[in-house]
Amino acid sequence: MRKGMEKHEQLQKTLKPHWVWAIAFGSAIGWGAFVLPVDWMGMAGPLGVIIGFMIGALLMIIIGVSYGFLVEKLPVSGGEFAYAYYGLGRYHAFFCGWFLTLGYMSIVALNASAIALLGKFVLPNLIEQGHMYDIAGWNVYVGEVVVACIALVVFAFLNMRGSGLSGFAQFVFCVCLLGSLILLTIAMVSHPSSSFTNLTPVFKPGIGAISSIIAIVAIAPWAFVGFDNIPQAAEEFDFSPKKSFKIIVIALLCAGLAYALSIIGTGVGQSWQSAVAEKNVWGTGTIVESAYGKIGVLLLAFSLLMGVFTGLNGFYLSTSRLLLAMGRAKILPEPFAKLHPKYKTPHIGILFTLAVTFVAPFLADRHYYG
Repeated sequence: MRKGMEKHEQLQKTLKPHWVWAIAFGSAIGWGAFVLPVDWMGMAGPLGVIIGFMIGALLMIIIGVSYGFLVEKLPVSGGEFAYAYYGLGRYHAFFCGWFLTLGYMSIVALNASAIALLGKFVLPNLIEQGHMYDIAGWNVYVGEVVVACIALVVFAFLNMRGSGLSGFAQFVFCVCLLGSLILLTIAMVSHPSSSFTNLTPVFKPGIGAISSIIAIVAIAPWAFVGFDNIPQAAEEFDFSPKKSFKIIVIALLCAGLAYALSIIGTGVGQSWQSAVAEKNVWGTGTIVESAYGKIGVLLLAFSLLMGVFTGLNGFYLSTSRLLLAMGRAKILPEPFAKLHPKYKTPHIGILFTLAVTFVAPFLADRHYYG
């Protein structure tokens, strides 16, 4: 045992296999799957996007092999930080841990802001209330700040109550996400005005099939960020760590399928080239609304909301476990290594994540229009 990793209080083993699958799958599918399909098709064409993401999933599975081996050998909280600590020492682990922490916290903040952004589309009269100030030409309203802050507090409380509750909630969110996405895709395909001819040409004209696919493969790692949350929670598995690789593979394949469904559901509703040319802020929302009106938008919004919830919940969990591991290694102050006296959760890490990300709603969410 390395110096600085002395015996410590263990987290409760409450995470079931399907809950861990939900943590990986739900964290990998976020708002982008429901907001960016038109942008992606503009880069590569419908088939180029689908093939590119499936190749991306296979490439991530190669990384999953390493995770599966390491989780089996070191089933502790902290994931990559713990592996770096045991394999390379304290200094490498320090940089690894902080870069991961900043990355995970950013995703928590972005998901909270995404809820406010969704509110602007669905309930603009409610969300765009109480103008406070402008940042780089973008308005910031009291309504959106309140919505995003409430989301951050609610998911901090959910994670504070234990991994059993947050794991079960994650599974429910994922079932709702997949169910609503499948229903939406079936509805769009079966609509009288929809046609698979809208998916042609299947690759972006002018750059060819190979270049189209490579353009998506290049961004695929970003699209699948989140499956690496599995190692962060390894200490809490109520099953053999040997199953983790299988869970990672299933989660990544499901994520690839979800991206494919979002492309098909969007693409059949309108010629993808005309959708790209229109440059709507929310292309998928516009296409669904033209087919099914507000009911369709509400179903799409529900799917998007579930994707945001899974991201918030999954990255709260992984960030707090990472901070716990850094506290155990004495890279962070000792309170980070302590568990809640009642719920046995890394509550200091959860509260620290809440405090850092709480500033995000007060900034403009321009990044979502990218």
